Amino acid sequence: MENPDQEWLQRVQRGDAQACAELIRCYHIRLYQFARQLTADSAAAEELTLETFTVAWEKIGEFRGPAGLKTWLLRILYRRFLDGKKKSQRRHHAWHQASKERTALTDETASDPLVESEDADRLWHAVAQLSDVDRAVIQLHYKESLSFQEMALVLGQPLGTIKWRLSRALAQLRSDLSIKALHEHQ
Repeated sequence: MENPDQEWLQRVQRGDAQACAELIRCYHIRLYQFARQLTADSAAAEELTLETFTVAWEKIGEFRGPAGLKTWLLRILYRRFLDGKKKSQRRHHAWHQASKERTALTDETASDPLVESEDADRLWHAVAQLSDVDRAVIQLHYKESLSFQEMALVLGQPLGTIKWRLSRALAQLRSDLSIKALHEHQ
């Protein structure tokens, strides 16, 4: 059986509006969640998600990548995020505010065991302290289940750098969470 991404791709490239709508329905939540993780702002995340679909629609004829459609869309989103961050010097809301608003996320996110755990607030706060790219690596690996190769494509960085970033981000999270737990028990 043919890959559903390939079927959608061919239909969208032929200008099939129904296929485009199906594609958006299939990937909107994942892209929005990734954008929300990056921006910590629901309105900015929605805008970034819509921009991603707009760019994808404009460039769908150029899609020939070795990665799947999801990886290509995540890469577009991440690049749009970086471009927007460079252009705008305004500061985003603190990441921990996103953890307070997490109940406003979709039912799919609310059923995530990570969000439901007792330590979720501490974890979200610790993740908030990571750099944008390290947060993205954590999100892409653990939430989107991308391989290291796919993460390298999305983030536009060498495979070794991605592995190093994930290792460093996890070590930083372990350290931050250990220190916070130590202070709470004193």
